[in-house]
Amino acid sequence: MEQQNSESQTPPADPTPSIKNSSSLKSKWPLLVIGLLVLIILPLGGYFLMNENSKTQPAPSPTPTTSPTVEPSTTLAPSATPTALKSFTSPKFSELGFKGYSLNYPTDWTLSEERDNSVPISTVTITKQGYSLKIFQAATGGAGCVYEGDMPEGPASDYRNNIYKDLVTGFGTLRQTEAPSNSKMAYSYCQKSTSDGSYGQPTSVGHMNATTSVASPDLNIITELEEIVKSIKTL
Repeated sequence: MEQQNSESQTPPADPTPSIKNSSSLKSKWPLLVIGLLVLIILPLGGYFLMNENSKTQPAPSPTPTTSPTVEPSTTLAPSATPTALKSFTSPKFSELGFKGYSLNYPTDWTLSEERDNSVPISTVTITKQGYSLKIFQAATGGAGCVYEGDMPEGPASDYRNNIYKDLVTGFGTLRQTEAPSNSKMAYSYCQKSTSDGSYGQPTSVGHMNATTSVASPDLNIITELEEIVKSIKTL
């Protein structure tokens, strides 16, 4: 009986294997943690590395495009047709101190002369569209032309507040002075003395004046008139 009981009695299980399994798991935990960290760090490291490379890589420079050069077209202005001129000569009066003279004037101006050798007297008139230049020779007196300073005691024209322009002619310098009359522009001409630089009337070729029919003259016609004056030469 005792032998049967001893044979049928099951010995207690050995707890050692379970203890070994628990210790093996504990020893593998660091490896598992390191593996997880590697799995996390490697993708992040690759992402940051690619991001840095994309930042440092220079952006492709745009290819310059060259537009065709357009040469500006130059249109040559038609050359001005020279103005046709006529010539006129007024001989000297032997009885007068004035000199004979010649001048040129455009063909679209009209010139006329009233001359009387017996007196003697001469009036040359050159006109265009209400603009007129006159040169008058006769036995007359003279006067000074004052543009600054005090007025002299003798005969003189006061031009101290007038607008003027100097014209160089073939016989001297003339001062063309604006002298409006009856609300219309007019001009007087005084000649510069070569001795003292003063101005006076008449000129070496006679008394000269210009008149217009307007208050504000046409500058083109005035320019033509001035060219006529500048063309005057003494004989």
